[in-house]
Formats: sequence, C-alpha cells, structure tokens
Amino acid sequence: MSSRQPAIVGAAAALDSRRATTPSGRLAILLLGLAAVSSTHFACVEPNLELPKDELASAQKAPRSNKRTPAPEPEAAPSEGIDPPVEDGRSTETGGCVRDLDCAAPGLVCELGKCVAGTRTPPAAPDAGAKPECTKSAECPLAKICTGGACVAGCTDSYDCELGTICTAGQCAAGCVSSLDCPSAKTCVAGQCKVPPPPPSCTKDSECVLGKICTASACVTGCRDSFDCALGSICTAGQCKVGCATSLDCPSTKSCVAGQCKTCAADAGTCP
Repeated sequence: MSSRQPAIVGAAAALDSRRATTPSGRLAILLLGLAAVSSTHFACVEPNLELPKDELASAQKAPRSNKRTPAPEPEAAPSEGIDPPVEDGRSTETGGCVRDLDCAAPGLVCELGKCVAGTRTPPAAPDAGAKPECTKSAECPLAKICTGGACVAGCTDSYDCELGTICTAGQCAAGCVSSLDCPSAKTCVAGQCKVPPPPPSCTKDSECVLGKICTASACVTGCRDSFDCALGSICTAGQCKVGCATSLDCPSTKSCVAGQCKTCAADAGTCP
C-alpha cells in the first residue's frame, strides 16, 4: 500500500461515521473506496524514474552535443628498438623513422629505421635526352678525334692537325713534311715551317741597272766590264769610272779623245 492509501481510508471512515445514514453519504463512501483501490494499483506499477545522485549531477553538468563521440582506438604497442613519434608526426631526434623527413632535427638522416647524424646527396637525375658529342672525327675541332662519342686529343693523319703541325704517333706535333703543312706565310724548311727569305732582287747582272752587278741575288755597285757601266765611263778595278777606251764607250755625240769622251768637229779634223 502506498503512503497515500491510509489517508484515503481514514477519510472514508470519518465520512462513514457522519454520513452513512444518508444516501449521499453512502455514495461518497463508495467513491472514496474506488479512489483507494485505484491509488493502490498505480502505486504498484509506478516505475522508478529517479537516477542515482552521482549520475544525475553528471547529466546536469555535461553539455549537449549533436556529434557522436568516436570510440577510442586501441593504442598500438611500440615496436622494439624504435621510439614512438612525437605529436607533430615526426620521430624524436634519435628515434624511429621511415624517411629523412621523419627526423626532426637538422643534420639527421634515416638509416635502418633510426635517425642518425649525416647528410644525403640526392642522386643526379639521368639525362634521358643526352646526345653524344660526336659520331665522327670531322665533327671535332682540329687536333681532336671522335672516340666513344666524345672529342678527345689525338689524330689519325696530319689532316686532323692544325697547319704547322703534323700527326706523329697519334698526336699533333710541330713540324712539316712539305709547305702544304705550313700556313700561307711560311714554307717548310728542314722539317719546320719558317718565314721564307725575301725574293732575290736579281739572278744575273743584266737584271741590275748600269753601274751595278748581281752579287748574292742582290744588285750592288760594281762592274765586271765596261758593258756594266754607263756611256762615258769604263770599268776600272771593278768600279765604273769616267773615261773611255774607245769612242764606243762614249755617247753618240762624243768621241774618245785621250781617254775622255769629247765633242769633236768633223770639219776641223778633231774627231778620231
């Protein structure tokens, strides 16, 4: 019986003692009895909706949220010999790693799952478009030949060498075989390219003017006979001197008189 039932029963008894003798009193007693029965029934099935005090306090303090709280993931046990990563996703300075970027401190690289001191030089990317420097020696500069796709120092004949050099034992060296191996301003003399001497001024006396003769390919002052001297002079001791031996040594208007070319008067009898 609930706490409310004795009060109803007591009220019914009091009403019964005062009004049981009247019809209205009897009706009131009947209604009170029904109320007592109904109260008893609902008191038996009334659920206990009250929460424990600690759970009630927690529910009152916790804010409402529309987000679903994910279930916590199980913590993975750290591998033996490898430190767990720090909060930013990288490993400690000497801890475990997978790549160099996992090593937080500068000057560390990842080796065999550990961050160790060192540097790493990235490998040079292969040049897929690289072409050989040459395919034949004609594509190389002088004094070089094509070997293995590259121009290297060497020669196969003198045509691979610059003028003034010839191919000797596979290398270009100074020298010549003919003047064709020398620059245009030089000629091959005793196996070397040299500047040629100036051309001779004469090869014979007739190539020199009167009063000079050809000596050592040059015209020099002198005479071999009077024919090398101008008219009015004769060759004396290798030099042309004024005088005459005959009138042939004098100009046509003069005659040789006493070894000198003089003008003569034919009518005066002074011409020889």
